[in-house]
Parts: sequence; C-alpha cells; structure tokens
Amino acid sequence: MSVAILKDRAQLVERLKEWQRVVKLSRKPRRSEYLMVAKVTGAGIIIIGLLAFVIRMLLHLGTLLKG
Repeated sequence: MSVAILKDRAQLVERLKEWQRVVKLSRKPRRSEYLMVAKVTGAGIIIIGLLAFVIRMLLHLGTLLKG
C-alpha cells in the first residue's frame, strides 16, 4: 500500500474514534429540554413571519401612496 492510503486510513480511524466518543457522551433530551427547544423555535418562526408581514405591508403601502 502507498503511504497516502495508509495516511488516509489513519485519519479515517481517528475520525471514527472521535465520533464514537461523541455518541457515547450524547443522550436523549429530557421532555423539558425538548419542549423548550420547540417553544424557542416556534417563537422564532412567528417573529420572522411577523417581521416579513410588516415589511411587506409597508412596501405595499408605499406603492399605494405613490400611485
């Protein structure tokens, strides 16, 4: 085998070991953690939607006042 292939294989093995450590440390989120993430995500979606709506209405109002 060439040196490059051995180097690539060693890097792959190291990467897999790192991922294995992460998986061992990870756990399923508690219900309270999951609900908090869902609430924050939902609030963010609503805020962005409202902001887009306000901008759209202002642009529409601007075109009505011009013409």
